[in-house]
Amino acid sequence: MAIEFKELIKRGEATLQLGVIDPSQDGVTADVSTIGASIDNTPWVKVGSNDTDWEQVFITEDGSFSANIELTDVSGIVPPANTLGVDEVGNLVMGDGLTVGGKVVGTNEIIDPEAHMLIKAFPETRATRTMLSFENKGDIIINALNTKNSTSWSMEFGKDLKYTNTRYPSMSFAVSEAGGMSITNSLDINIISLDGGGNLTIPGTLSQGSDKNTKENFEAISTQQVLETLASVPVTKWNYIDSETTHMGPMSQDLWQAFGLGQGETTISTVDADGIALASIQALYANQQAMAIELEALRESNALLAERIEQLS
Repeated sequence: MAIEFKELIKRGEATLQLGVIDPSQDGVTADVSTIGASIDNTPWVKVGSNDTDWEQVFITEDGSFSANIELTDVSGIVPPANTLGVDEVGNLVMGDGLTVGGKVVGTNEIIDPEAHMLIKAFPETRATRTMLSFENKGDIIINALNTKNSTSWSMEFGKDLKYTNTRYPSMSFAVSEAGGMSITNSLDINIISLDGGGNLTIPGTLSQGSDKNTKENFEAISTQQVLETLASVPVTKWNYIDSETTHMGPMSQDLWQAFGLGQGETTISTVDADGIALASIQALYANQQAMAIELEALRESNALLAERIEQLS
């Protein structure tokens, strides 16, 4: 084979063409690349094997360039506006799949006026697909900096997933490989810790919503009946499987059978356990008050009997 350079004038364009002469094809030139200028003085470069299969790059005076490159996904579908390039301020643009400044390149469609980059799948489908991937032999760190207040968050992908505030290094949010989760504040206090076994630890108090304005279908109960029902519920000591920590309490199935409260027979809602305990306490208090009244009456009766005995003697 021989390398051939030839200068052409075609379609009003000046070109310098680099090709390959293949003797086995009777000397037919296979064009490899062409450098030229169009009649509007726009420099361009073509790379390809023939006039119908060229990828074309346009270079403008402001330093930007764009390339008409056929891009296909794994399904073989060509996305619209097959353009890849860099604009005059250094932004990467690629067809309708990558946008700059929230505007879809090559159209007037505004997707998000606040976005500087949008990655969009073509063709649009509800099917799950990977939109962005990072690969590294070690941990991967992504930083986001707010230059207005110098606050920066770092997201680290390793054995654990960890978000760290670089302004307050002790402040972090982490998800462990074992499935646990923890939040640490700026004072380096672990304010929430959820281990892989589902055990939640907090240094403060737990407050559950109980606003009457969020409730309905109020129904009076018999606290005495609640107390009597609770008395029949077995309470034992036990530990969770694969845990050596000892606990005390009823089985959720027994409490469900006795009261039918909560979301199901395998869980106990703390608000229901509190309600049963408070109702039982009220019943015990009422029983104690009744016993106190009865005891006071017996004392008065005994006092009268003692007085009569003394008179008889």
